[in-house]
Amino acid sequence: AYAVSDIIVSRAGAGTISELCVAGKATIFVPSPNVSEDHQRHNAMALVEKDAALMVIDNEAVNLLMDTAEVLLHNNGKIAQMEQNILKLGKKDAAKVIAEMIIEMKKGNSKDVR
Repeated sequence: AYAVSDIIVSRAGAGTISELCVAGKATIFVPSPNVSEDHQRHNAMALVEKDAALMVIDNEAVNLLMDTAEVLLHNNGKIAQMEQNILKLGKKDAAKVIAEMIIEMKKGNSKDVR
């Protein structure tokens, strides 16, 4: 679904953010207010601060989300910049790296993988 989307509107869980960083799509995050310690807002802000995403607060989404999306959809330069920036944060080989670390740990070389 990401591949055919012009922009993504999403919650800001860590797994979703990881997927979006690899997909390289302009994203508007609407962090869930119902998670401990406001983790989703902090996750989203990490990308917003790098100009890799936009954020609309959950209780403002009814009033602001459509306008934010419409403004973004009419600004191809902003979309391209956000896509470049979010791609820089992605780790396409993460599964391979984790598997290699597990293998090294299994061999007893865990100090070598840090």
